[in-house]
Amino acid sequence: MNTNITFSKERPADWDSWNNAVCSSSPYYQSSGYAHVLYTKEKTEPYYIRLLIRGRVAGQALLLKRYYYDQVKQKKKVPFPYFESVHGPVFAPDVSDADIAKVFKYINMLALKHLATHVRLIPPYFPGDRVMPEAAIKSCGYAIQKWGTYFLDLERSTDAIFKNFSCKVRNTIRKADKKGACVKKIESWEEYCDLYVPTFNMIKETTAANRFAACHEDWTENVAQGAHYYLTMKDDQPLACLGVQTMNKGAHAFGYGIAPEAMKQGIPAQDALHWEAIKEASDLGLKYFDFAGVNPAPGTPKEEGIRFFKKKWGGEYREYPICIKDLIPFRQDVSKYIKRILSGT
Repeated sequence: MNTNITFSKERPADWDSWNNAVCSSSPYYQSSGYAHVLYTKEKTEPYYIRLLIRGRVAGQALLLKRYYYDQVKQKKKVPFPYFESVHGPVFAPDVSDADIAKVFKYINMLALKHLATHVRLIPPYFPGDRVMPEAAIKSCGYAIQKWGTYFLDLERSTDAIFKNFSCKVRNTIRKADKKGACVKKIESWEEYCDLYVPTFNMIKETTAANRFAACHEDWTENVAQGAHYYLTMKDDQPLACLGVQTMNKGAHAFGYGIAPEAMKQGIPAQDALHWEAIKEASDLGLKYFDFAGVNPAPGTPKEEGIRFFKKKWGGEYREYPICIKDLIPFRQDVSKYIKRILSGT
């Protein structure tokens, strides 16, 4: 038999190097480092799935067995797991649609075996990566939700990047400085623990049930893998936060939000943060900045605002599939009900 799929709870020695060689951005969320972080924070179990064709590794997926988890109390909120792979599975360019479908079916089998509520897969969508065969994925029982992002080209000087912004964007970046706001990069575990995490929780208005907890392994591993954390400050008061994960060729935004006080004072705190992150990504020699996530069909004013903010930087728009397979009847309705109970609403 020419095609074989393997499964291991232990990381293959060449796991990360294979990703580096095959995927244009070597996605952090498929790395053994990310698996270690989630195991430390949430006891998430990593499953290393590999597609072998004639004995050669042709694809792989870091599949995570996750639970809705209270990081502060260190306990599961719901007894049943879900399976997730972000920026995976990763496949070599010559893998057929039929063999890709075999991997998706294998993941289904594992999820059913472990009584998972659902599977959520987001294959790589970066510039240069292959487009996933949606027909083959749908044939495995997955519903596809279209999502989008904007990629800003960084292969120019920062002066050229800035000049290419619209006049309005350039003015908002300058406005933050004129109003006395400045960008602070988080440089230590103490700053991460005492500044970034409390600011994130405050901005996101997290409840006790889903509060983001500072984790030393999270900080050390993420920074070692290329994560950067920023705050916009004014008079020692945090106004906005932003995380950026740098990868092989690109930078990926995450963990961002703006405080009500910034809105009240009319300070474009996120504009200042993103410009600082873009400059640093350019200085690192990266090729693009991924603004990470917009709804192609915004359904709320908030989604409209998010899309407008990310579009205005002038990047190239690209859509990608979020692949979801429900394994219990009415899973989405049950999930909404559980979330209401956990949030106390």
